[in-house]
Amino acid sequence: MNPNEKRKFSDLELEEIFIDMLTVERGLSLNTRLAYRNDLKEISLFLKSHANSFLTAEERDIRDFISQLHSRGVSAKTIARKISSIKQFFRFLVSENIKSKNPSLNLDRPKGESKIPQVLSESEVSLLLEKSMENSSPGGKRLYCLLEILYATGMRVSELVGLPLSSLGKNFSHIIVSGKGDRERFVPLNDTAKKALEDYLAVRGQFLIKSKKKIPSANVQLKWLFPSSSKNGYITRVRFFQELKRLAIECNLDPKKISPHVLRHSFATHLLERGADLKTIQQLLGHADISTVQIYTRVQNKHLKKMVEKKHPLSAIKVGVGKN
Repeated sequence: MNPNEKRKFSDLELEEIFIDMLTVERGLSLNTRLAYRNDLKEISLFLKSHANSFLTAEERDIRDFISQLHSRGVSAKTIARKISSIKQFFRFLVSENIKSKNPSLNLDRPKGESKIPQVLSESEVSLLLEKSMENSSPGGKRLYCLLEILYATGMRVSELVGLPLSSLGKNFSHIIVSGKGDRERFVPLNDTAKKALEDYLAVRGQFLIKSKKKIPSANVQLKWLFPSSSKNGYITRVRFFQELKRLAIECNLDPKKISPHVLRHSFATHLLERGADLKTIQQLLGHADISTVQIYTRVQNKHLKKMVEKKHPLSAIKVGVGKN
């Protein structure tokens, strides 16, 4: 079971966790983060006035909050922004296994919120992997292993950093991932990822704390595939994200466009482009509903459109040429 599922967070703690993610993983500006924070504080106060909280809120509570915004005469544009904030917040809580059900799932999606996922090209992913592989230090081998597993499996970053050592299959042929709702899924590893894993495991002991007086203890760390001195005993998503940003800069890639989630989107998109079916991608990503992965067809369609515009012989003909 994910350790987050047993912990009871306060609304303020959940706000801070979400804002930290927006800061580190998305690189949002101070003003944008402040807007998110204000939206969350407003709904938190509303829930508290009804003896409720983020952890206990259900769909009817969120709809009651939206209804009172309308009754107060709040503009449609502002309400749309608040709904967007709420949906992203609760989607994040569910993805982190902090909350089992998303109470905002069935809210009407504001216009313009459904964006095509940002992805890297196959050459950009290869550049990141090749550059990472050049670093033969223990930290370099760990980062390369994290990247290879992430791109080979498309797992969520929270699933990746929190992998128990026991999740590894025989001869590292696969990983058993415990995802949302404690649903387990079988994820195969390719030969490159298996080699990266073998090389990392040879230096894994260097990330274990030697002193039992420190927290977490060595016994706690031993459980995890990627142990560290963090409170939970494994490498944090923030630390992984920081290392990924640094690597992007070394590759002369825009660090603002690169994150573990972008690599997850890239994994799915590249599979689709190479002929994988949506059902397979759904199972690998750990989505309960196939409709969730249909957005990747939009990425593929966008890519095809660009290719036609670039490669089609008529694309070079300017509109209007030859008119009388």
